[in-house]
Amino acid sequence: MRIAVRKRVRVESLALLATSPGLRGASVRSARRERDASWARQFNYDPIRQVLRAWYNQPIFGFGPGKEEALEALIARRAQNRPFEMARYIEAMSPGTVPHQWERLKRLTVPVALCYGRRDRTYRRIMLKMHALQPSSQVLAISGAAHAIHIERPRVLGRHLRAFQGI
Repeated sequence: MRIAVRKRVRVESLALLATSPGLRGASVRSARRERDASWARQFNYDPIRQVLRAWYNQPIFGFGPGKEEALEALIARRAQNRPFEMARYIEAMSPGTVPHQWERLKRLTVPVALCYGRRDRTYRRIMLKMHALQPSSQVLAISGAAHAIHIERPRVLGRHLRAFQGI
């Protein structure tokens, strides 16, 4: 989104997947950075499967009862990644690192898709608030998914995004 509001960069359309235009308040952002730094330390130093299980058992990911098989498959795939790279990603992509950009939503002049998983209550609320500030945006609720829509329902997400882009 930061790139799309700059006039020097050409962006034809924008798809935002379960994301936020920033947390309000320096103390809130700082607390989130600290929380994500703690996760990063775990990824760097603790057994990877143990950390992945704890990470994906957070409510936002929606791996509750009946999802054990999907969770184990995801852990098996993710355990192949380099733990230090996952730690770097968590710190770099932490919502605590995103400057507050809610007002910038109004400046977007390109088509915007706001995508979230139907089981992700946190980002559903955020996406609907974003839509209120950018009423020309299109809200895409992906059924059968929580926060990681690109992992849980990649084909469904792809169909929605192709339709959004008119492909």
